[in-house]
Amino acid sequence: MNFVQDIFGVFWPPASVVMAALTLAWAAKWTARRSQQGTSGMLYQLFNWLIAAFAIITIIVLLPLTPQTQGQVLSLLGVVLTAVIALSATTFVANMIAGIMLQASQPFVLVHELRDHAIVYRICGFLPNMKYLLSSRSNLRKKVLEQMHGNQFATSA
Repeated sequence: MNFVQDIFGVFWPPASVVMAALTLAWAAKWTARRSQQGTSGMLYQLFNWLIAAFAIITIIVLLPLTPQTQGQVLSLLGVVLTAVIALSATTFVANMIAGIMLQASQPFVLVHELRDHAIVYRICGFLPNMKYLLSSRSNLRKKVLEQMHGNQFATSA
């Protein structure tokens, strides 16, 4: 019976940290599903990484290890984290720059094809709200026609 109490006393703090981390992760997912961005938002992913990192470090500190062993395990964790960051840095930086470029993208008009009596354009831009995609396309086409008629690009025969 004394052995069971010793095991329970040793593993109760790390087990409670795991339960707390799982509860926080579940609460974050529950909240994120009800938000506009959902679980694909950067804040949700960052929060989950912070929960996991805090739980891992806390479990390592709470385990019954000698201070020297704890230091070695935490050093190993630091080396692994550094390797992961170093290996993914190029992809991360490239994705970050691409994201900045998408946020700063300006609309443009490209002449796609020249026909005998018509010019085919390709119009590109950024639509922040995908909820009204069809009406946004219709409004864009209406604005293009209004602009062309106002500048006398399109004439009736």
